[in-house]
Amino acid sequence: MKDILISNNINLSKEELDNSRIQFVTGRYNSVVITRAITMDVLTFNRYKPGFDNQVATNGSYDLRLPNDKMDIFLAKKIEILNESMQLLLKSANSGTQ
Repeated sequence: MKDILISNNINLSKEELDNSRIQFVTGRYNSVVITRAITMDVLTFNRYKPGFDNQVATNGSYDLRLPNDKMDIFLAKKIEILNESMQLLLKSANSGTQ
């Protein structure tokens, strides 16, 4: 039987867990903006962080798990990613009021 962790990381193998890390993040990050910036497909991102967008909307702070190489990119670009995420949020809010 394959080693799979069942919890917040539903479909990650032991190898994937061993080759990833968690970063505590605060702010209204958007998964689409993150995945585009770190060149990761959304389905894979959702395997590492199920329910990400709901957690962002509910909590505003959370633990983000990504593969090590993708986490390095995220950390290098996190201000840029947050700014773009906020612009998208504001654009969405403004289009709903018109």
